[in-house]
Amino acid sequence: MHPKEKINFIISGVRDGFKKSHLLCNNNIAEVIDYIDDRRQISNSANEIFYSIEKTANYTLATLFNPNTTDQVGRKAYVAITLFVRNGYAIQGNLIDTLNGLMNYYLLKQGNEISNRFTEEMFEAEYANLSIVQSTNTLTALRKNCGYFNYENSIEINAFFENLTITGFQKVYFLSPTNAGVINQLISFEKITNFPRQIVYQISDFVYGKYDVLVNNESYVVASNTKTINIIAFQGDEVIINNRFTKKKINFTIAANNLNKSIFDYFPEDKPKPIQPHTSNNGGSNNMGGYSKGGKEKKPSIYLISAVVVLSIVLLSIIGYIIWEKYYKKPDPPPTALTPVSSTTTVSETSKTNTVEKDTSTNIDPAIRKDSIARAIINKNQIEQPKSKNAKDSANKKKGEKLKVDIKAELIYECPYCKQYQEDNIVNKPGIEKTIKEHLKGFTKKEKCINNWPKKYWPNNKIIK
Repeated sequence: MHPKEKINFIISGVRDGFKKSHLLCNNNIAEVIDYIDDRRQISNSANEIFYSIEKTANYTLATLFNPNTTDQVGRKAYVAITLFVRNGYAIQGNLIDTLNGLMNYYLLKQGNEISNRFTEEMFEAEYANLSIVQSTNTLTALRKNCGYFNYENSIEINAFFENLTITGFQKVYFLSPTNAGVINQLISFEKITNFPRQIVYQISDFVYGKYDVLVNNESYVVASNTKTINIIAFQGDEVIINNRFTKKKINFTIAANNLNKSIFDYFPEDKPKPIQPHTSNNGGSNNMGGYSKGGKEKKPSIYLISAVVVLSIVLLSIIGYIIWEKYYKKPDPPPTALTPVSSTTTVSETSKTNTVEKDTSTNIDPAIRKDSIARAIINKNQIEQPKSKNAKDSANKKKGEKLKVDIKAELIYECPYCKQYQEDNIVNKPGIEKTIKEHLKGFTKKEKCINNWPKKYWPNNKIIK
């Protein structure tokens, strides 16, 4: 049995009056339960059991009718046992023999009792020999046609119950010769001698949403992602195709021939017109030679040309600037050399203020001024402090005493950083070696001091070149 599908059953008929829905079932499928109706009028006209195959929107039902039962007070009644599966599936096994066996089981167990004498599980066990399989019948459209089929022997109808096929019909009764009286109750039922042959009618170039299709005045579902539709129909079926936009409607009858058509066979005005190449006066085409419809040569848009030119200029400018900066850019010229002075600074120290006195009378040798590389030769005179016998005497002697530091510098301020650093640090602070070293730490190989300071001032005693 298919793992996701099940063979369901419903027992209906008359026991204590007709039960609208059922006497017993193993499901709560409203579509089928509501479909079951009173068949007493048909059953009362029958002399022996008869069968039917019926279809709802989603299920296919196989039923055995027994018209020779009685209700609890002995009146003529009927019981119907129905096995059904979802559309697209079939019941594998001898279905007719199984239905006959189920009826015998019901009569034996139930008799004329009002309450049920067996459970759903007990009844299911009686048709455990059947299984469910995928059906080879691909027709899914619900038909409204009803008919009856006469047979001499049940073997003749076994094939219909194997696949549960009643091609072209929604309901069919299968009647033996002894049940001819039932035919009088089947108003508007068609006598079936041969079931119509199923036909696949193909229509290409179909546009979903533009056309509606009806088969026998019933809407036919069309997949939204296809340009070719297959209408599963039967010979004699009427097909209507309606154009939603123009409201044009065509109809035709399915026949055994002409099974492949284009939608444009019915709506030629909807066929796209082929695109013709435009030609010039001298026969040149629009796609060759650059000629337009009027024969004039096409010219590129002035806006397009302008945009290309501007973008090209911008791009070349950027590339040129990058190359110039990397290979040809010269360093900025140094500021004009200032005339350095050799000064003698006298520092007088008091308890409150410091006084700086500068002697700017000495000028630097002109030969040194011409030198483009700054040089610094710094001579420090050691500060001699008189020794005292004790800290108090020493303090008294230092108080008010001038401390002299002679700094002789021959400087050309070619480096603006050195100049600023000289003014900020060298003059006022005796630790010139340390401050120059701190100054030179800020330079790298890419930016170096242009003053040629002696090696001892550079970090790690290594001159950056």
